[in-house]
Amino acid sequence: MQGPVVIDTNLLLLLVVGSADRRYIDGHKRSSGHYTAEDFDTVVQIVGLFPEIVLLPNVLTEVSSFARHPDRPARQQVQAKFRQLVERAPEVDIASRLGVGRDEFMNLGLIRNPEDCFRIPYQPARRSFAPHA
Repeated sequence: MQGPVVIDTNLLLLLVVGSADRRYIDGHKRSSGHYTAEDFDTVVQIVGLFPEIVLLPNVLTEVSSFARHPDRPARQQVQAKFRQLVERAPEVDIASRLGVGRDEFMNLGLIRNPEDCFRIPYQPARRSFAPHA
């Protein structure tokens, strides 16, 4: 794929938690029962098709809040992977006024629209996030 990939909250959380340790997926309150290690593998494969991940501020805020694992060693590992992602991937801010101006707003509320990222002039970053780096 030529352009970057934008990942919303749940899948980015899965990527961060699973990147810290695949075993945390089943024990994490936000992913347990919803996602599996196989789902993580699928997300990693799909993300690997793109040159990089583009981050959205609202998604990062949610992932930061949801990623906190109750177990101390796990929490530190998950937070370290989250930090690595934020430090390496470019962040694009999409104004909420663009979101509420979309047809989907009336049914879905304020959502982050990945396609809006591609309307903003995009400068590729020199670094990308590797889940197992």
